[in-house]
Amino acid sequence: MIDTRLVAAALLAGAAVGGSLHRQDPPDARQAAVLADFAVRVQSYMDFRQSAAATVPAQTVSADPAGIQRISDALAAAIRTARAGARQGDIFAPGIAAAFRATVGSGCHQDYVELLASVSEELDSPLSAPVVHGRWPAGVPVPTMPPDLLAALPWLPPGLQYRFINLDLVLIDIDANLIVDFVPDAIPVLTSARR
Repeated sequence: MIDTRLVAAALLAGAAVGGSLHRQDPPDARQAAVLADFAVRVQSYMDFRQSAAATVPAQTVSADPAGIQRISDALAAAIRTARAGARQGDIFAPGIAAAFRATVGSGCHQDYVELLASVSEELDSPLSAPVVHGRWPAGVPVPTMPPDLLAALPWLPPGLQYRFINLDLVLIDIDANLIVDFVPDAIPVLTSARR
């Protein structure tokens, strides 16, 4: 669960600079407001997820891959039903997406071509574009996130992870193997590097 004290502190930081956040507000106040908005949106998803999870069997440690897959599929279906109107940008709203793109740009010490290579190193070809409520493709390894970039991104509650699909940063519900939302073109690679 998201620490509501951190969200409140971020909101108070915004209120302390005049009650509303406009272009003239200090970058730290704008960033605090964006992070607070992101935290609220993630918590909203986690609330939907908790309600959906209560309708399906709980995931347990098992040696039966088919049983694990059935429970994951049931959770994914329940989440899809609970968030039937979900679309790209529900969590990564435009301002949040812009902040994440900036973090990808400054939060890692690799150039974009190296970052793209590191997140697609085990793939034979690019994956299909992500879609909200899509699943991570079966049999495709989940790439490791570069540690310096992961450290620069906002904290996520257990069960959610950041990953890249091609140039897009995706938010994945691990137990449901479900794409919750994504930031299109989070890795702005030069055209010549995309080939």
